[in-house]
Amino acid sequence: MLMGINGCGKQSLTKIASFILKYQVKQIEVNKDLKLSSFKDFLKTEILLETGEKNLSTVFIVSDSDIIEESYLELINNLLNRGEIPNLWELEEKDKIIRDLRQVNKELGRVEEPDIILTTFIERCRNNLHVVLNFSPIGP
Repeated sequence: MLMGINGCGKQSLTKIASFILKYQVKQIEVNKDLKLSSFKDFLKTEILLETGEKNLSTVFIVSDSDIIEESYLELINNLLNRGEIPNLWELEEKDKIIRDLRQVNKELGRVEEPDIILTTFIERCRNNLHVVLNFSPIGP
């Protein structure tokens, strides 16, 4: 978590550190029309599939201006605490993840059961995802 007034370089510092570590940087494009479903889709496609399925180290930058609704914080909290968001995936999406990671599980010497494969996916998300909260102490 980085705290500081707006314009003091929190995001720049995060991007430089990410570049040095060769992590990709993701940040959601915020506008007033951003709905919770769009935010969840962003987390699925741009964050969790990149980190869990493709095994890419990723920094997700969240600033206080990105939090339009409190429900966004709940999703981020679940990511930080559990490494996953409950009830995020549809059945077809889970099946695709299981198919895509079956070989990875085999290489790791794990049982190729769907629950074990999903556990592998969540572990990879936890290991590869770094959430950076950039907040300002000034304002609401």
